[in-house]
Amino acid sequence: MGKITEKQLEEGIEELLSKLTNRQRLVVSIRYGLNDGKSRTLEFIGNQLGVSRERVRQIEQGAIALLKKSEKSKELNEILTFVERRLLEQGGFLDKGKFKEIIFSGELNQGVRNKLAFVLNSSKVLKYQKDTVPFQGIWYLPEKKNLVKKIKLLHTELVNYFKQNKKEKTIKQLLGLIDSGVLFVEEIDFFVEGNGENRLNILLRGSNVIDKNIMNEWGLKSWAIISQKYAREKAYLIFRKYKKPLHFRELTEYINKHWKDKKALPQTVHNVIIKYDEFVFVQSGTYKLKD
Repeated sequence: MGKITEKQLEEGIEELLSKLTNRQRLVVSIRYGLNDGKSRTLEFIGNQLGVSRERVRQIEQGAIALLKKSEKSKELNEILTFVERRLLEQGGFLDKGKFKEIIFSGELNQGVRNKLAFVLNSSKVLKYQKDTVPFQGIWYLPEKKNLVKKIKLLHTELVNYFKQNKKEKTIKQLLGLIDSGVLFVEEIDFFVEGNGENRLNILLRGSNVIDKNIMNEWGLKSWAIISQKYAREKAYLIFRKYKKPLHFRELTEYINKHWKDKKALPQTVHNVIIKYDEFVFVQSGTYKLKD
């Protein structure tokens, strides 16, 4: 199986719904937005059915518990086994957005995301944790005890490292720090047991305070060299990336190629590179990095 198709997804949903009572089927269909693509709150469903939100929660939990225990068709088991295998390849955990991208072949609109969540929640093995620092939510395999807690601690240590050292790092450099015992001393096995680079990538990418620049160097989003909002940092990174002197007009073209959200003007870029001493004049509008 390459990826889950829309047809397989719909067939899986039909099979799962057939195992539920009428009330359970109604609640999960509204809750996950299986008919219209719009998930609803417990309170909304309670108002519709004339029961409390807690009663709706009980019905939903009962339905999911039943589906986890139920016998499944060969086709549905193939889907769940495929998903479990892909998750294992990624290191055992993955943020919900990226996870669904690598398992589904079609367009990932909100309706599809909801349907996938419903099918995946029927697995005995797959686990989902909502609002997990640094992720909005993660799918994971419970291969290790306290995995979610561990991810939070690892993220905190990574953020503290960047705060203390104030220097951006590539994945390779960070892995070197792990191997040498500078980072994650207590949990080094988490990164060196075969999925280290994947796990570190996922941890970095899922953070809401860590990001990378065009050189694939990671650091805190609050750093100018990482946020890349201003022409000075953009020019500096372009010189580093292309490793050659550039005329300010050519430099502007490169900036607009890499940052399409806001168009830079040649005169603005020129004013910046003549202002800061990390840029050195070569000849007739051409500059290079001082170092």
